[in-house]
Amino acid sequence: MLFVKQVQSKRAWRLFLRRSITTGYKIVDHTFDAVVVGAGGAGLRAAMGLAEGGMKTAVVTKLFPTRSHTVAAQGGINAALGNMNPDDWRWHFLRHC
Repeated sequence: MLFVKQVQSKRAWRLFLRRSITTGYKIVDHTFDAVVVGAGGAGLRAAMGLAEGGMKTAVVTKLFPTRSHTVAAQGGINAALGNMNPDDWRWHFLRHC
């Protein structure tokens, strides 16, 4: 009996959602060649490459664009500075690979 009630409540919930969504909002279908999930640096770069290649591309993110993890990380970039002791960018690159 409990199972039947759960099924009935699920059906009622789905019907409620279907009615509320279709009556309250206009549904528009979109078609894309590629969908990129994530609008951080890598996701946006991937989207740019796909778009430059002629693909109709969408980017989906859970965050506001200025709060992507790339922007929010506040990390530094290892770089060789000319005003410091002898250094080379390859030393920093190889350390992280």
